[in-house]
Amino acid sequence: GTSPLVLVDGVPRSMSDIEPDEIETFSVLKDAAATAIYGAEGANGVVLVTTKRGRVEKAKISFKTEHTISSPTRLPEFVGSADYLDLFNEALHNDGELPQFSDDLIAHYRNNDDPDLYPNTNWIDKMLRKNTFTHRYTLNVRGGTEKAKYFVSAAYYNESGIFKGSPTKQYNTNIGIDRINLRSNIDMNVSSTTTVGVDLALQYLVNNYPGTGTANIFRSMLITPPYTFPAVYSDGTVSTYSQERDANMRNPYNLLMNSGYAKEYRTAIQSKVYVDQKLDFITKGLSVRLNASYDYDSEMICWAKGSVIYKNDTIVCMDLQTSKKIIFIRMLHNDIIKAICWNDYKADNYSCPKNDRKKIHFSDLVAENPEFFIRIKKSRLSVDSDSIFISLYSWEESARERLMDCIISI
Repeated sequence: GTSPLVLVDGVPRSMSDIEPDEIETFSVLKDAAATAIYGAEGANGVVLVTTKRGRVEKAKISFKTEHTISSPTRLPEFVGSADYLDLFNEALHNDGELPQFSDDLIAHYRNNDDPDLYPNTNWIDKMLRKNTFTHRYTLNVRGGTEKAKYFVSAAYYNESGIFKGSPTKQYNTNIGIDRINLRSNIDMNVSSTTTVGVDLALQYLVNNYPGTGTANIFRSMLITPPYTFPAVYSDGTVSTYSQERDANMRNPYNLLMNSGYAKEYRTAIQSKVYVDQKLDFITKGLSVRLNASYDYDSEMICWAKGSVIYKNDTIVCMDLQTSKKIIFIRMLHNDIIKAICWNDYKADNYSCPKNDRKKIHFSDLVAENPEFFIRIKKSRLSVDSDSIFISLYSWEESARERLMDCIISI
């Protein structure tokens, strides 16, 4: 590889999640003479990170808070729907072809007569914030005596992304980081010739990001014309192409707001114990140090909760608790089911008697637990139609329960 060797207090570790206020010294070794003692692992350079330790002094408590506001250096600017259609006709005229859009139609877009029929969607303004924010809080305690010295640190770091949040506020679709750092470095003189040190560090990080990759969201924002459809219709119904075919035929707003979200949980526990023994009885100044370290890292990614499919009118489900068949008729953007039929049905008949229809919140279908995660498996159920098989599970990892299975026609 091309990455340098990183040593944190003499132990090979990643420095990506180290709190800056914990660092005492930071050194970079690049020349061959300096890195020779590290062998082949140091061929690409060595980074030495030394964390802070205690001192012989009264306890000093320090608290620091930092806040920053960031904004994009530059974002592309796009013309509105009327100018877009004018330029499109002009391009056709330059190629010797007839215009595709009439002047009357373009006038409707220019006058913003009906945002649903004649949308003028600025996708960047609709989906991106003007600023992002970061917050950092750090609390340190440092001190000690001739017998024992200590350095204890706790820090919290938060960074928000540039995407706007979902207006329904059911879950967070923005990119974000929350990180907690804890560190304790203790040195003890157990005798006049023996020093024992115990270092413990914890890093807990939570990443949040949309259910669709950010590269796909940005690409869709940049290539989707402003006149095609609004981000969402005025009655709250989601919008998209009449038939979504590939990455070029998607509503970027739905990719961000209606594709669920993912959370990444990462935990790192780092420990080190050393014993420093003076051997002056053999030779003046001679000493030996024994180091032992143990690190634990875990990572879990959960894709959770979102509009399962937003373009279909009919969803058929089976409640595994009661074995009742359920028909969803039209899911609205706020997860309210407009009509539900609890009766048995025929596979080719999705009609639902009016007296069996009622409006309920989706959380009622998941045992009063609004959090759930989705497992999706696409399969061909018949010769002429594709369907998606979906299982809804309760959110609790310790007691995960399969709530219902759904078959969604696409």
